[in-house]
Amino acid sequence: MLSDADVAAIVELAAASDPHARGGNSTITKVEWSGYEVAVKDYSARVDGALRLSREYDAVNFLEQSGLTRFPRPLGWSLETVHGLYSWVEGVRPSMDAGVVDVMLETLADIDSAKMRPEAAGLRQAADAAYSPQQLVEQIRGRLESLVASPVPQIRDFAMHVEWPDLGDGGTGLEGSPVPTLSPSDFGLHNMLMERDSGVIVTLDLEFFGWDDAHKLVCDTVLHPLAQFTPELEERLIQGSSALWPLSPGRLALYARLLALKWCVIVCARAERMMITGGAGQIGEGEIILVEAQRYSDAATLPANDVRDVTDRLRRGRRWPASCTLGERDGRA
Repeated sequence: MLSDADVAAIVELAAASDPHARGGNSTITKVEWSGYEVAVKDYSARVDGALRLSREYDAVNFLEQSGLTRFPRPLGWSLETVHGLYSWVEGVRPSMDAGVVDVMLETLADIDSAKMRPEAAGLRQAADAAYSPQQLVEQIRGRLESLVASPVPQIRDFAMHVEWPDLGDGGTGLEGSPVPTLSPSDFGLHNMLMERDSGVIVTLDLEFFGWDDAHKLVCDTVLHPLAQFTPELEERLIQGSSALWPLSPGRLALYARLLALKWCVIVCARAERMMITGGAGQIGEGEIILVEAQRYSDAATLPANDVRDVTDRLRRGRRWPASCTLGERDGRA
């Protein structure tokens, strides 16, 4: 752990340097300090930056204390400047294959095993945690309210005509039960790096880490707009997850439809931002993304007996712009 004085000095050095990476939620700057490479993550641009910092730093600290090594190490933090300092990961984005899916499953199993530690009880709920269909419905309604009032006519019209899946009894008779686990949230290839020297695949960006239902974790992972699963690799992840947790197929199917609708609204919010703040090129990409939002909506409203029914619909004709990144809570201030 770095001293407060070292943290302050490193943050100052980062402020005088060009960021290594810019995301929608933070910037990352690489700083050399006493022979070490430090990743300085600046959350200050977000209204909820302090919460994101606290959640992520608590997560990596807990995981390190649990003896888990596939994550950055915590080095220090400053709530005053809203910066977190972590070990630098020098690596490349791995290509999706069966080996990577197995690493994902091993990572989830490692995190799940750590939930038995007494310290785990003090960890927060994951961002947008949901243990019931009703909770997901409320989350979707909250996001839709802002889009219905959008200054962009296309967005406003889209949001006003979003169709809800038929929930029958509202999910009250849903088979199975929630399976509490510690979730990395926003989990997938887009938040992984393979270390150049060791070949170890490291999971990054734990701003949304916390307790959640494993059904939601699995569905969010396969439904993410940046997911790159083939049907075979998706099956490998679902089967592996079902071996790790007692997952209910019926609960997975209903969660998948509701989470597809939630992703529809998240994607629509991204399109709105691009149309409001972007130039002609970004407006064009925003229109493409709005088409993706419609596809998520269609996947949600059609009947589904299995999570695979939903993901199969989404795989057909995907046109997500390669330049865009997206997190589960993207678009919420």
